[in-house]
Amino acid sequence: ERAALLLVGPEGSGKTALLRTWCDRFELSRAPSVFFLQHFDTGAAGVESARGILRRCLFEIKAHCGIDDKVPTDYIQIKRTFLVWLQIAASKGGVLLVIDGADGLDDSNGDGIAEFLDCIPRVLPLKFRIILSMRTGAPAFDKVLKRLNLVKTLSVGMLPQKARKAMCESMLAARGRPKEDLDARLATDVALRSPVLLRVCTSLFIRTGTYYPGTTLESATASILEIVEGDFEAISPGCVRKVLSSIARSRRGLADAEIMGVCGVNRYTWARLAIVLEDLLSGLDGLVNFHHQSLDDAVIARYMPTEEQQQKVTVALIALFRDAPASFRKLEEYPWLLAENAKFWMQTAQPSQYRQVWKPLRDCLVEMDLF
Repeated sequence: ERAALLLVGPEGSGKTALLRTWCDRFELSRAPSVFFLQHFDTGAAGVESARGILRRCLFEIKAHCGIDDKVPTDYIQIKRTFLVWLQIAASKGGVLLVIDGADGLDDSNGDGIAEFLDCIPRVLPLKFRIILSMRTGAPAFDKVLKRLNLVKTLSVGMLPQKARKAMCESMLAARGRPKEDLDARLATDVALRSPVLLRVCTSLFIRTGTYYPGTTLESATASILEIVEGDFEAISPGCVRKVLSSIARSRRGLADAEIMGVCGVNRYTWARLAIVLEDLLSGLDGLVNFHHQSLDDAVIARYMPTEEQQQKVTVALIALFRDAPASFRKLEEYPWLLAENAKFWMQTAQPSQYRQVWKPLRDCLVEMDLF
């Protein structure tokens, strides 16, 4: 059936985790002739705008189908080229696009998702499927329904009590604790229906043996970090703040070697810290990042509440990647960090200083070895 699938649910309900799991399983079974692109709103795909995703699609279709034409930069040409190349890829074996956080494509004018949908045929071609995820109540939902002829919706709700209990018992078992140790209120409290909040609150309960009703994600995260800071202060003062701040200010997350390099911690300390923080951190594609954007926000609120503090961490990451050899990892992080740095200084720069502010990024973009 030629229908687009919309995955809809509240923030923190597990939409991204569900999509990632499904994509991993599909990747193992798909035919090599099928063009499969997945984009997650954590920045994992390297682009955060509708046009960026469209151009990434074109680059990957070009490589998949052996097309010699160049990928355009003008939106009108992108749209025309996308429709043509989409048909080529579909005829060779099929196309599946998975876009997580599609409601985040909207820019300040709210036109991002519209630009993306304008490039998708109103009636989906044969052998073409698209899956979009977005928050419940997002304006992008109505735009998809108006643009595409046939849309199916799959709602991802919050965790029911049985699932919450199973998740809590699983976390206890992973630490060698019997399920009898569980405070029943963790499973029965409807305020903990969000998987992210339940995970963090259960982690806090395991560490303290106490359940705090009404705890917010930010306060629970702060309590965990305070405990971990105390445990590591004698081993490596400030390492918890340095590590988590660096991860929070990166684009996609950081590899183990990058964390040790920018934070000045040895392998033993980082290994211990990674184990202690496993309830907050994930390790996808060899990069350490937070399980959810809300945890990223909680870390920024605790360690870097001001733009100046965030800027200092950005500068340290710039120094790390500036000296790194040309690689895909450097391409993912370095230009983005330079752009973040330039945007910070543009707030106070005079017109005569604009060129100097953007010079590092300009120099990077013309470095042929990198691109």
